[in-house]
Amino acid sequence: ENLKKGMAVLDCGSNIGFYPLLEAHILQGEGSIHAFEPDIRNFKMLKKNIELCPFGEMIKPYNMAASNKSGVEKMHVVEESNLNKLFSENDDEFKIRHKINDTVDVETITVDEFCSRENIKLDFLRMDIEGYEVEVVEGMKETIKSARKGLMILLELHPNAYSEKRSFAFQLEKLFKHGFSAKVVISAGVPIPTTFSKYGYKPIKQIEDGNFTRGWYENINSDHVIELTCSKPKSSRYILLQKN
Repeated sequence: ENLKKGMAVLDCGSNIGFYPLLEAHILQGEGSIHAFEPDIRNFKMLKKNIELCPFGEMIKPYNMAASNKSGVEKMHVVEESNLNKLFSENDDEFKIRHKINDTVDVETITVDEFCSRENIKLDFLRMDIEGYEVEVVEGMKETIKSARKGLMILLELHPNAYSEKRSFAFQLEKLFKHGFSAKVVISAGVPIPTTFSKYGYKPIKQIEDGNFTRGWYENINSDHVIELTCSKPKSSRYILLQKN
């Protein structure tokens, strides 16, 4: 509903390509998709899937990760290849919840440097990167400042990975100051979590997602967004932000 032909998309945590291929089918060859996937296992499959995609020529794969600095970072490689995570200061809970098979070095780049290097003016950024969205947003200060109206950021939320030092609430506040607001918030676990009910919010619709029924919320007051998306226990699964 939000992707339009001609858009420039950056997809972080592309895994084997489900979302980049979905984006390519929506854009129908008009626009560009830059797909970041640091796990070499996933990256090989991503390239194969791009070759099979009717609009694969518009997808450019990169065996790297977005971060708050360009260089090399260490990544936890876990059994479930969709749950890898770059090292951060508070990975204790992650290590408890997931079996880590290996630790590898991966190339990283900031969104600011990447967009400058490739001469890209982003229209849409999607990321599902196990809490590392804190670092990614931190590394896109110039992109946020110079963003044209309409830039959208869609991400999966990971409040269990946030902390006082690694605060996604702080990053959201920066986004709000630069004209972004929450266009859509999708609940986690149940359609109407307690935190949403507390403020009198009701979902516009309910969506089935695997074993869960989630609520689709719009018109969330910015004063409430941080509590709904960053607090524990987790009550929001996804957020779609847009520059106004």
